[in-house]
Amino acid sequence: MSIYLIDYENVNESGLEGVKSLKAEDQVHIFFSDQIKSIPFERSIELTQSHAQIEFIRTHKTAKNYLDFQLSTYLGYLIGKGEKGEVIVVSADKGFDSVVDFWKGRNVKISRFENIANKAVVKKTAAPKKSQTPQKSRAKNKEAEPQKKVEFTESWRKKVREAVKEDHLSPGNYSAVYKAIAESKDRLELNNRLVKNFDSTRGGAVYNHVKTIFDEFKKVLAI
Repeated sequence: MSIYLIDYENVNESGLEGVKSLKAEDQVHIFFSDQIKSIPFERSIELTQSHAQIEFIRTHKTAKNYLDFQLSTYLGYLIGKGEKGEVIVVSADKGFDSVVDFWKGRNVKISRFENIANKAVVKKTAAPKKSQTPQKSRAKNKEAEPQKKVEFTESWRKKVREAVKEDHLSPGNYSAVYKAIAESKDRLELNNRLVKNFDSTRGGAVYNHVKTIFDEFKKVLAI
């Protein structure tokens, strides 16, 4: 059994990646503010298909760290009432690491990841590193180097402007979106960059409008 506490205001829908694969004994507590108006349709389907116990907890106030403190308090409440299983805080906010350190010091199995699936991803990618020879590693690095030289050309920028025209961005905002798409390694990093540049609601909207363009751009890099 695992207990997931989702800082949805921070990670948005990308934080729910992997929810569909959870088991019936798992718990998912999603903390969100009034700024969050909806969850993308595809992620909503995954929530309904998940076997986990899912709870939505709304935060009506928007003061700084208001949601973070409520999530931390609820985490302590769950541990205090004797809930068993590993606790996972799903957030990109490193401020939660102090909470993780506190409970680890009291023999609670707890960790922080940026999405539900991230924990499994870490386990899968950690093992192969031991079997890689230095030559293979160097070869992979050489193959990766040309990807950094691919430019985010005007044709890509035009696609972005067309995709986000409903968001009414300023010229300076466009530059931030171009840079986020060009430099992000995956969708999660792209989402986090956009949320950081804009507020959670607007950043999430822009992310949903450009994520397919991002996928296309990453395919070009892989060629």
